[in-house]
Amino acid sequence: MIAAAYPLHVQLMTMLLAATPLVILFAISGGFLRQRLSADVLPAVPQFPGAAFPGVFDWLYTGFFATFTVLGTIAALFTPQGEGITAGVLLLNLGLQVAVYLPFVIRFALLPPQQRVSLGFGRTLLYLWLALMTIIIPSFLLEQLGFFRWLMELTSCPELQDIVVMFRDGDGALRASIALAAVVVAPICEEIVYRGFLYNMLKRYCARTIAILLSALFFSIIHGAFAQVLPLMIFGCVQCVLYDKARSLWLPMTLHAIYNGITLCMILLLPL
Repeated sequence: MIAAAYPLHVQLMTMLLAATPLVILFAISGGFLRQRLSADVLPAVPQFPGAAFPGVFDWLYTGFFATFTVLGTIAALFTPQGEGITAGVLLLNLGLQVAVYLPFVIRFALLPPQQRVSLGFGRTLLYLWLALMTIIIPSFLLEQLGFFRWLMELTSCPELQDIVVMFRDGDGALRASIALAAVVVAPICEEIVYRGFLYNMLKRYCARTIAILLSALFFSIIHGAFAQVLPLMIFGCVQCVLYDKARSLWLPMTLHAIYNGITLCMILLLPL
């Protein structure tokens, strides 16, 4: 009776949000047991940021972060944002998110430096271009094939995220606040958490492909937009590969900022 009161996309997103952390925990636990009980263990991860990582703090705070973000996203799904969101309210919410991300940022900054790969300016631009095309082209093809339209009809999900609608319809102050969050805060905080921490944790206990898929899935569902789960998962997978190529988070952070900046410009220039 309660479920019938909510659209199908809300119910599906809630199930994804509840199930994904359990799948990640199961994968980590299985890898941990294999390492303890079997001689056939995964090789050392060459990109791992410091021999002491992850420690007790990393495990405990990652658990708190996952619980906080999952419950917060579920709450947002069942109480969708209405109109009238101001720049002040958005900045207050952004400050809360930054406070939750901040321990990860500080912890990662204090870790021993990773052995970075010297890509050179030309190769860096090439990687960024290829990664950007790998993200944009599948979304374009899905749009042309009618995937998003089919998904909207099937689940009654909105095509655009709430934040996109607020940016499109908001005033100058609201748009500036969203741009700050999307182009500066999100690329730094999200890359440290989802690639620097979650992906590296998973990579220690799972095969690299599984680590990429699970970290990308968690990254995509936390955004709370059912129609964008698949495109965001592709984005997360590309970011993991880019991180491994550079052995540094600077390249994924740069791509994240560029992609979000392009998206905001398209919202302003193209009718949505």
